[in-house]
Formats: sequence, C-alpha cells, structure tokens
Amino acid sequence: MPNDRESILQELATLNPLDDRAFKILLSDDEQFAVLLEAFLGKKLDEDKIININGEVVLSVKGRLIRLDALRDTDIGYVNMEGQMDATGFPFKRHVFHGAFVYVNGIQKSGSWGELKPAISIVVYKDKGSDDAIETASLCGSLIKSDNDKKQLQLMAINSKQWRNVESEELRIYLSTLHNGIMTDENKDSFAGVNVNSVAFKNFQRSVKMACALTKQQEYKEKGDDFMAIKYATFLSEEERVAAEVKGRSVAREIYRLLMNDVPIKEIANMYQLSIEEVEEFKGDLLQYA
Repeated sequence: MPNDRESILQELATLNPLDDRAFKILLSDDEQFAVLLEAFLGKKLDEDKIININGEVVLSVKGRLIRLDALRDTDIGYVNMEGQMDATGFPFKRHVFHGAFVYVNGIQKSGSWGELKPAISIVVYKDKGSDDAIETASLCGSLIKSDNDKKQLQLMAINSKQWRNVESEELRIYLSTLHNGIMTDENKDSFAGVNVNSVAFKNFQRSVKMACALTKQQEYKEKGDDFMAIKYATFLSEEERVAAEVKGRSVAREIYRLLMNDVPIKEIANMYQLSIEEVEEFKGDLLQYA
C-alpha cells in the first residue's frame, strides 16, 4: 500500500507526540518509558526494576480529577511523566500538586515515614519560550541537611524546543522527535543537527509513529470510519513487523557477541528469557560459520 502509506505518514506528521493521547500511548510502552527516563536523568536505570503501576491513574481529590499519564515504581523511587503542548498548560503549582500526590501515595496505610520513597515528577512540554532545556527543583527546603532527603521530591521541566542545546546526542534525538514529530521529506530540515541515520533515531521515530498511528486509529474508530481504521491497522501491522525484525536482529547480534566471549549458555538464556536449547541453536550457527 505505497500510496496509502504515504498519505498516512503525511497525516501523522501533523500530530505532535506530546499531544495528550499520543504521549500516553508512547509511554505505555515500558521500553520507551525506560529510554526516555534514562535520557532525562542522565544515568542508567535497572530496567527490570521499572514497574508499571498503571498506564493511566485517574483519581479524585476533593472533587477534582487527577490524571497521571504514566506512573512507574523504579529503583530510584516513583516517577511520573507528563506531556504538555505548552508550559502554560502545566503551571508550577499543578506540577507541585502532581509531584506531592505521587510522593504521599508511596506509603502504605500502616507504614512508617521511613518507607516513603523519593518521587520525581517530569513534564515535557512544547513551548515557544527560551527557557533552559531542562530545569529541576528539589522541594524539601534548606533546613534539610541530608542530600538524600533533599531529593525526596523533585520536579523536572523539559522544554522540547531547546533540543539543540542539550549535550547528550540521544537526548537530542528524543527531544527533537517529541518537538518536531514524524520526519517526512517536507519537514526533514527541522531535524538539522540530529543524526537521522542512527539506530536510536530510527527506532524512536518508529515508536512515535506507532503511537501517533494508534491515536489516529482510535479517532477514526470513534468517528465510526471503519475504512480509515482498517487502513491504519494495516499500517500498524507493517510497522510492528519491521520493529520485531529489527529488534530480533539486534538481540541475535548481542547473543552472538556473548557466545564469542564465552558467556555461559545458561546465563544468556536467563538474560534474554530463552530456553537453553534456543541459545544452543545460536551457538550451532556460530560453529557452522566459524
């Protein structure tokens, strides 16, 4: 469906990934949540310890609804991530409120104060302002002497418009995509300064593309337009097939590398949740071409 695909890509290019529904779908992918979180915090996290508490938390506080796009329990504490089209849509007091809500809900009914885990509230917004790319605030006051306690509640505001000013190449890739959306021949100049041929860029673009396509498919379903919903289902199937092939090749290369470095088969099997027989097949391939 070359023509259908091109028309779909043109339509998807009009959607911004920070749009409420698209960003929620993107964050529902645990792998993408982990990728963004690592880029934003600038340090590697234990992906096995990132637990999806709920794809979307909706609660009422004194009659006011609170919607959390993506809340995770991680090895560094609770993390909430939100997307906003502009900074005015997420004022500082609302940011504090969400962060505090995440923090206070980190204790069990009969738990002690010592059980309270740190909480980080992250807002990524598309804005026309010139604010710093990343701004953080720790909200525990100067009376607290312990550095750990000072970091019990942290707020992070990320201005996607300033993606050119970040040092990390991967962060530049993610923010440029969140800001500019899906790259086409018409808007590729907007990505000047990003290595659009890198694996990281292509993988993240594909994830964003699928999130936006799911958004449009849901919209057409809600409108009762079955024809367009089916077109998007076909598009998504193709994207998922390509993504699975790419991931499969990447995993295979890593397994071959581990085998060549004499990492035990059982350890590799546990690492990739494979059977010992499946890993032995990889080893058989290596021996065949050795």
